[in-house]
Amino acid sequence: MNSIKKLTTALVIFCCLALVSGCAQNSAPNITKPGSTATDKNKKTQKMVDKKVVLYRVPTDGSPYLLAESKIIKVTNNDFALATVKALVETLPADRKMQNVFPKGTKVLGVSVQDGIATVNFSKEFTKKTEGEYASLMMVNAVVNTLTQYPEIKKVRILAAGQKIVVLGQMDLEEPLARNESFIKKVK
Repeated sequence: MNSIKKLTTALVIFCCLALVSGCAQNSAPNITKPGSTATDKNKKTQKMVDKKVVLYRVPTDGSPYLLAESKIIKVTNNDFALATVKALVETLPADRKMQNVFPKGTKVLGVSVQDGIATVNFSKEFTKKTEGEYASLMMVNAVVNTLTQYPEIKKVRILAAGQKIVVLGQMDLEEPLARNESFIKKVK
């Protein structure tokens, strides 16, 4: 009888410890670094805010520079980098002088920021042939210049379906790319 009491007591203590352990794991606050992605469950509990950003768009006239478009976007969970690239890729420009040159079906799968480098993961459609070398060059520079407007992002690495892109058209994408202001039209 004494051994049954000891076994029951040990079982109760074990269950209490397991319960307390599980509660402690779930009570930790959800802290997400800028640019990292949260799960859908966590995003539902986060507040959505408006953020004014600049999207660099490709001109319709074939000019060798990007045009700046100011836009208010919705940002959830302080995930500004993801929201900004999604706005660039998945929305049409407000001005007819600008165009969206991303291949049809291109989606932004995720964006993470670490040590000043934003890694953007596009769907496989990103690497589909665009309308010539000009479109590919401008598309990549639009992504890089749009993301490097944020002080914490110095360079951008581009992936497609989680895989590193070494070359796109004639562009070398093996290393992260820095902002290139020569592609941005100067406002007079």
